[in-house]
Amino acid sequence: MLYKKKTEKTLTSELFKNPTSEYRAAPFWAWNCELNAELLKKEIEYMKEMGFGGFHMHPRVGMATKYLSDDFMALIRECVEKAKSEDMLAYLYDEDKWPSGFAGGYNTKDVEKRQKILFFTAEPYNDGTLTVPEDIANASKNLPASKYYLLSCYDVMLNENGSMTSYKRIGEGDEAHGKKWFAYMEYASPTAWFNGEAYADTLSKKAIDDFVKITHDRYKECVGDEFDK
Repeated sequence: MLYKKKTEKTLTSELFKNPTSEYRAAPFWAWNCELNAELLKKEIEYMKEMGFGGFHMHPRVGMATKYLSDDFMALIRECVEKAKSEDMLAYLYDEDKWPSGFAGGYNTKDVEKRQKILFFTAEPYNDGTLTVPEDIANASKNLPASKYYLLSCYDVMLNENGSMTSYKRIGEGDEAHGKKWFAYMEYASPTAWFNGEAYADTLSKKAIDDFVKITHDRYKECVGDEFDK
């Protein structure tokens, strides 16, 4: 998309000696403070002076401007316009820190869109386990450190070497002839890295569809007129 000169039969010596912006380096530009337009535009000028062809606007730890807020998006627009005036390329980054999917925490306020873990243990949870997923979906927003529910229990038989010889599924209240194991579905816990929420369930179509709506569509509203330019 960006490298339109690749269709030319030969690389010109002029392009090799003085490559245009798309053939120059474009660093991950860490946004890690209270952002303001004058600071950002000055840093773009520094990058131009250093020979960079563009920059990736990358929210990082320490950014005090609220991610995807009107103020944040206005700064994105200012940087895109500044890049145009400097004949540079402005690249978007689709997350607050990384990895992509939680949309700065907006996407995973809904517990059901959080990353899920299948957890086996010989020791049952005994701190008020929610036993059905509907309980979790209907839980209040004031979530405890983690949410989980019992999937099933198993009667596991081991030989003298500790290898499994047989197993069968049993009820929660049934006695086991061997060792009783419990299988839980556990939801990722909130952490500061994910802005007080949790990472996203990347195998959930709804979670990823909503991530795109929250993030990509927001950028499209702001600077979509500059896509592919």
